[in-house]
Amino acid sequence: MPFNSASDAFQLHPDFASYGTTLRADHVIANSLEETEGRYGKGTVFTGKLKGTPVADEEKRVRVMRYAEQHGIDLARSKAYGDSLSDAAMLECVGEAAVVSPSSAGMRRRAEEEGWEVLGWREEHERAGGALAGRAGAAA
Repeated sequence: MPFNSASDAFQLHPDFASYGTTLRADHVIANSLEETEGRYGKGTVFTGKLKGTPVADEEKRVRVMRYAEQHGIDLARSKAYGDSLSDAAMLECVGEAAVVSPSSAGMRRRAEEEGWEVLGWREEHERAGGALAGRAGAAA
């Protein structure tokens, strides 16, 4: 199972090399940051620039479709999750799409137009008094 994110790989987990293992994913598709040697031999530092094309919008679809083709995955029998309009192209290429706590009214509207399942993860935790209830609005 591949994992696709527009987040930078280092933001996903402190040890991003093991993030796929944490999620039980075979492969992680995410933005990578450009790195350079630090001053005075102090190790590697991030430049603040992305390596390659940003993983968002159409690029998400391209990378998911490429991965599926290379690994013999039938996307018509696959499921994808997203929360923003930048996920729409990726969601269009799978057989079963779900939008989790849509990040905008536009995404909620798009999900309803497409017939995609809408899951309210944040709202469910708030109703249940979960630990994230106080921070739900701050999550991006």
